[in-house]
Amino acid sequence: MNIYRYILLNFLSTENDMKKGILILALITMSFLAHAQDSKFDIRMGGGWSFIGSGDYHQSMFESELNYKSNHYFAFSAGFAFSQSYTAAVSTNGSMLQLNGNAFISPFKNNRRNDFRIGLGLSNIWITSGSDLPKNDNSFYNTQSDRTSLGANLILENTFAINDHFLIGIKGLVQAYGDTAHSGILGKIGYRF
Repeated sequence: MNIYRYILLNFLSTENDMKKGILILALITMSFLAHAQDSKFDIRMGGGWSFIGSGDYHQSMFESELNYKSNHYFAFSAGFAFSQSYTAAVSTNGSMLQLNGNAFISPFKNNRRNDFRIGLGLSNIWITSGSDLPKNDNSFYNTQSDRTSLGANLILENTFAINDHFLIGIKGLVQAYGDTAHSGILGKIGYRF
């Protein structure tokens, strides 16, 4: 069993386990802090809603990323995200874990209080989904499916610097994969070193 499937099945399999996932996300984010000592770095965390496919999975999504500003126009980020969904009407649940690498351009410069940027990048996504399907005797059986896909990201993001260190922002994303698509909107907070 690979590590991503293990995380999805053991830590993010129910809505109550989202607290464990948020704790893991916070711990990994804090590990970035030890390596980011230059003011060109910032760390951002966010949460929001996302949709997989044609919108059949509505998910709560959490993301963490490390950003590096190379100059007044270009920045790069590496991050990860996870999400969880449950649709009571059809008793379906889904978990997603993804790793992202992106390059951003800030057409109005990124050295001001407000930074609007457009990003392109690559993403790898691991999805685990399951359903409780009815049998003829009014009992249920569980189906499980796992899939992994490599995809491309398109991101629109606007960040506002509250002061020299603290950031708030909003991010919209669309990700195209070989067998599905993913889109979402997140509110974000960040800290600039």
